[in-house]
Amino acid sequence: MKWAFASGAFSRAEMLALLLLLVGFPQVSAQVPSPETLEQKRRGDISDFKAPVLKFRQSSETGAVEPVQRAPAPDMFTLYTSQSYYHTDNLFLTAPNPQSANAWVGALGISFVPYSTYRWTPRFSVEEALVRFDRVSRVDYSAQTAAFDNRLGLTDDNLLSWDFNVLARRFEGERSSLGEFYKRVEVVNNLNWFLPLDDTGLWVLHASPGVAWRNAHPAFEDRFDAGAVVSVLWLPNQALAFEPFFEGGYGYYPNDSPTLVGRRDVHLRGGVNFLWRVSDHASVGASAYWAGNYSSAEGGDYQVLPYLTLNARFGF
Repeated sequence: MKWAFASGAFSRAEMLALLLLLVGFPQVSAQVPSPETLEQKRRGDISDFKAPVLKFRQSSETGAVEPVQRAPAPDMFTLYTSQSYYHTDNLFLTAPNPQSANAWVGALGISFVPYSTYRWTPRFSVEEALVRFDRVSRVDYSAQTAAFDNRLGLTDDNLLSWDFNVLARRFEGERSSLGEFYKRVEVVNNLNWFLPLDDTGLWVLHASPGVAWRNAHPAFEDRFDAGAVVSVLWLPNQALAFEPFFEGGYGYYPNDSPTLVGRRDVHLRGGVNFLWRVSDHASVGASAYWAGNYSSAEGGDYQVLPYLTLNARFGF
């Protein structure tokens, strides 16, 4: 495929940098909120994995322009933050009489890249988040997350990559009566595939199938999850990106809770992401979406609408 470099178009490297920023940029008792209504996956999060830079050199023999790929070193440290608001119509996963709630989530984290190559980037990160509810403040809580992420390019241009991630997370109530009410270890595998739809690279199709397994406490939150995200990216220039997306998935729960028996869930999500790359080391973004969960277990249905988030990152 040819790539244009006239006014309004840009290089494959600049396109990839924006793409990878976007790829990276949610039955318990009635006393605690369900983790299912509190966490969302992938879309809207900031990921600052670096893309390869496509440089050009002049052939000494023919004078033709030939591409030469090299990978710049990613930022060793990255600070990131996000502020989110959402509304859920069934916070505790109960039926009848579900409890709706509005929530604010503030998160701050740091990531560290010890080593990287053209194809492989490992990353360690830790994050602290505070969650506050307007109607059920008794279940306000904090969340701590530690993660080890790997991205491996599978093609010469890195338009196809494999992500392998392991994370540990715990929720602890701010009130003394609540205490630690949830913790888990999760293993996630995703493929990311980008297909330019025109010669300028302004329109790009993105597909990301994945599977995940989590081991949780309490045990009835163990889950196997399979799903896929499909999106179309519009990249009007080197700094801006817009991404409408849709996600669908299936969740299998091997263990029953006292109120949710034989649980099998279908979860859907749709919305849009926006990213502004301020510089090679900084970006800001925003997301808005709807999420719906449809369960075989009574009480397992819920919707999140709206989910709004602002995020930013700075690397050095």
